[in-house]
Amino acid sequence: MLARAVASLARRAHHSSAAPAQRIAELVARLRDHEDREAVVFPAAERNVFGDIQPEVRWSYGELIDRAKVFAAGLRDMGYGPGQRLGVKMYNSPELVVAMVGSALAGNDVETAKTADDLLEVQCRGTLVEVCDAEIAGGMIGQHEPIVVGGGEISDPMVHWEVMMEAFKGQSPPDLPADHPGAGYYFSSPTRVAAEQSLVKNGADAAEALKMTKDDRVCVAVPLTHNMGFGFGLMAAWHVGACAVMPMLKPVDARLTDEEHGRNRAMNVVTTLLDEKCSLAVADSHVLKSLPVFGYGKLPAGMEALRGGLTKVGSGDAVGLGEPKLWCEVPFTTVGGKPK
Repeated sequence: MLARAVASLARRAHHSSAAPAQRIAELVARLRDHEDREAVVFPAAERNVFGDIQPEVRWSYGELIDRAKVFAAGLRDMGYGPGQRLGVKMYNSPELVVAMVGSALAGNDVETAKTADDLLEVQCRGTLVEVCDAEIAGGMIGQHEPIVVGGGEISDPMVHWEVMMEAFKGQSPPDLPADHPGAGYYFSSPTRVAAEQSLVKNGADAAEALKMTKDDRVCVAVPLTHNMGFGFGLMAAWHVGACAVMPMLKPVDARLTDEEHGRNRAMNVVTTLLDEKCSLAVADSHVLKSLPVFGYGKLPAGMEALRGGLTKVGSGDAVGLGEPKLWCEVPFTTVGGKPK
């Protein structure tokens, strides 16, 4: 017992004095001490107008990291060499988390697309898409068959997510060379790169600004295909071993107006904050403004755990330049230049 206690104290001392992580692989190594802790939660939610329900997903750090390594091993086997680009068109999902982390472990760049037309412009080795975009992705000339989430026939010209994850189960990618520059994330832009190192640093800055600890539950109400979601949200949680909670952001009906979708998204965020007892939240200015204000402008009963958050207000990655934005008296620290 004494020996285990001494070893535990030594590990804590090592991590507390260690330099901030520079790469996602470094975060993965440091999270071994948290492998049994809850890493990510996707609450059950209505997926579409047909009443289909997105099942609840709760993964520990060990489960999530194992899946990311499997995905990375699959990319390597399919010929994705370090530095080659994966095109991605997806809403927040467990598979997207795995792919965003796994791509870094394999050394592959990621370029995200908001629309099918944008996806067709991506210059990449291959793509990761939902089944509704499989035909478009499959028609992109000179690329590997798309990796597809959410269905399709076995005979279809695609790599089925479930088949891929099962085929490479238990495998890990080869270590990247020491001089590898790291993955680049092109968030809906073929030229503006958010380097892996900058995203990891954004996470460290966010965790420090919010005084985040491993006991926090962080509602990430921003797409992971954006720096605010992946860097300031997910990577912040990974710096301390906190749990990232992902509300449903995908429109349940393509016929919804932006205003209608905004209301649905806001209610999903509020429900997630309440049900998951979130203590912190990451949101862009549109989401924050759309959240309902309750009686007397205070948090409703059951949401008392919420103590702060981050919100994007301008260009750039600076944290705390402007005055905090308030929602129900909860301060949201600003990210970006001071709004005009």
